[in-house]
Amino acid sequence: MKITLIILLLVAIFGIPGSHYKIRTSLPPYRAKIAIPVFVNRSFKENLGDILTGEVIDQFMLRTRFQIVPEDEADFILRGKVLNYTKQLTSVEFSEAGEYRIEVEVEASLYKRKNKLWRKTITESKVYYSSSQNEQKAIEDVCQKIGEDLVNLTIKGWKK
Repeated sequence: MKITLIILLLVAIFGIPGSHYKIRTSLPPYRAKIAIPVFVNRSFKENLGDILTGEVIDQFMLRTRFQIVPEDEADFILRGKVLNYTKQLTSVEFSEAGEYRIEVEVEASLYKRKNKLWRKTITESKVYYSSSQNEQKAIEDVCQKIGEDLVNLTIKGWKK
C-alpha cells in the first residue's frame, strides 16, 4: 500500500516516463512591449478617442503580459481611430424616458516596427435608457468591449 502511494506520488511529481507535455500560452514567450497612442477621434463625440484609448490600455494591462511603453521603446504599436459614433432613439416610454442605442466604429492597425501585421474595423454597440450618466456608462462599456476585441485580435497571432 505504501509503495503504491509512493509510486503515484512520484508519477504525479515527475510525470510518466516518455510523455512530454508542454504548457503553451497565447502570448509571445517574452514580455513584449506595446505602444498604444491616443486613438484619433473623427466622430463628433468629444473625448471619445481618449476614453477609448484608456479602455484599450486597461484591457491590455488586465488580459496580457504586454508592457505598455512609449512608441520609441515598443516592439509593437497599436494605432487606431474612431471612425463614427451614432446615437439612435430606439423607443419612447410614456414617462418621456427613451431607450437609445449607441454605436462606435473603430479602425485599428497593429505594427511590428514599420510592418503592418493587420488592420481591422470593429463596431460595437449598446442599448441604454436616457440620461447623461447612462450614456457615459454605455460609451465606457462599448469602449471596453472594443478593447477586449483588440486584445483578442492582437494575441490571436500567437495561438497555435
